[in-house]
Amino acid sequence: MGGSAHGRITELAALECGGLRVPHPIVALPDGGRGFFGATWADGTLGAPILRRTRLTVDYRHKQMFFEPAEPLEASFAFDASGLSQCAREPDLATVEIDHVADGSAGAKAGLVAGEALLAVDGKPVTGASLDQVAALFAREGETRSLHVEGRGQGRDVLLRLESNGLR
Repeated sequence: MGGSAHGRITELAALECGGLRVPHPIVALPDGGRGFFGATWADGTLGAPILRRTRLTVDYRHKQMFFEPAEPLEASFAFDASGLSQCAREPDLATVEIDHVADGSAGAKAGLVAGEALLAVDGKPVTGASLDQVAALFAREGETRSLHVEGRGQGRDVLLRLESNGLR
């Protein structure tokens, strides 16, 4: 269970689900054409960024679900501008490791490599931070982040210029 899922990130014109219309959501499209995380029965999920903006009511008796806006749905969605996916490294899950570097991404251009430990961003340690907290550091296109990474026992500093690769 778990593991990596790779694919493309893109922006849709809109997502409609029942009476709910979400303009310009960011979506992940998995590689391999097999659907969400390789499942053949699902193409994807409504992710936390969309659900966070709604109120969900489940009517079990009538087997229905209702989504209502809980905050403005028109606000821009944050997206990763690094091209990196991270995972928490065993045994204590406190170390953030670069799990994948997308081809042609900002991370690839900066020379980052899968398997390197991400120790600090802009001089601040990320050890013990949640993966969502780390990902949020890479969501501002056009900014440059100073990273300290370590791989094969060697530490190095890398400048990472965040870019959307045409997402917006």
